[in-house]
Amino acid sequence: MRPKSLLAVVLCISMLFAISMAGQIFAADCVHTYEETILPATCIEKEQIQYTCSQCGDTYTVYADDPVLPDSCYILLKSTKSEGQLTVTVSLENNPGIYFMKMIFQYNSTALAYSSCTNGTVWTDGEHWDPTVTEHSVSYIAENAEPDNNAESGLLCTLVFDILDDSADYGFTVKLDKRPFINWDNDLIDVEILNIVGKSELGDHSYEEYVVPPTCMEDGYKAMVCIYCKETLSEAVLPATGHQWVLEKEITSPTFEREGLGLYTCSNCGETKEEVLPILEHWKKGDLNNDGVLNMEDVVQMSFTLTALSNIPLQLYDAADIDNDGQLTTTDYIYITLIAVGNMPMPPGWE
Repeated sequence: MRPKSLLAVVLCISMLFAISMAGQIFAADCVHTYEETILPATCIEKEQIQYTCSQCGDTYTVYADDPVLPDSCYILLKSTKSEGQLTVTVSLENNPGIYFMKMIFQYNSTALAYSSCTNGTVWTDGEHWDPTVTEHSVSYIAENAEPDNNAESGLLCTLVFDILDDSADYGFTVKLDKRPFINWDNDLIDVEILNIVGKSELGDHSYEEYVVPPTCMEDGYKAMVCIYCKETLSEAVLPATGHQWVLEKEITSPTFEREGLGLYTCSNCGETKEEVLPILEHWKKGDLNNDGVLNMEDVVQMSFTLTALSNIPLQLYDAADIDNDGQLTTTDYIYITLIAVGNMPMPPGWE
């Protein structure tokens, strides 16, 4: 290899290595810009939030009921679900000294129905007004009678709702009717609301039909199976179909004197078996040589049959009696001839 060519190869390899290292350094030093994706609750997982960097693809997931708590004043709403009821706790944290506030809780009235409200531990020497209930909301007012003792944090109240439709979105929201008063001079403060009602609850099952087809010899079944937890509903047995035997071929054809042997194949599973074919009981009308067709060969056989009536088997005699009068005559000969040449319809029993 020429020196210049070798130098070019070395330079190319060095550039590729440098590009690779730069990409790794860039990825390591990425100033992440995360985008949120909500992962809805399932029957085995609570609602989650997936954060994905739009720059480098870095991703992580947290449960939606594990919020990042602010350093400033906030109201936290969490829920639990038990025995057909949803219990919502409303807590005030980092309270700077609020003495009056009014909250309006709204919800989907087709999913929830208000049941009760219990005061919490904040402002125990103050006053909690009885909530005002409408079809879609509950208004709750709390006021501290002693402004010098209103900096407690903790549970404001507990709301209980009857669950009317657990498959529907609760639609639970809360808002402050006005910014809370922090003192008797009616100075206002900002309060952040962290509403995670329903996000701490498991979601619904998601069912899909699962079918195990029956075979010829074994039962199958079908059921509705949850894709998450595999809970099974509406299981039903599908009975075995049994073999569907079709005569594949005659290994030995039966006659009027002996049995035959047939090969049968199942049209469902392809299994085969051999089975005895019974002795023939009679020929079809006009098929005097028993070959399955009625043609001029049978006309010729008829002429021989008419001259040897005392020596023919009963089955042949019955096949030659075309007009069914119990006798073999020239009339039968004429009829079979007309049938063979297509001037008369085939006798009954021919397909």
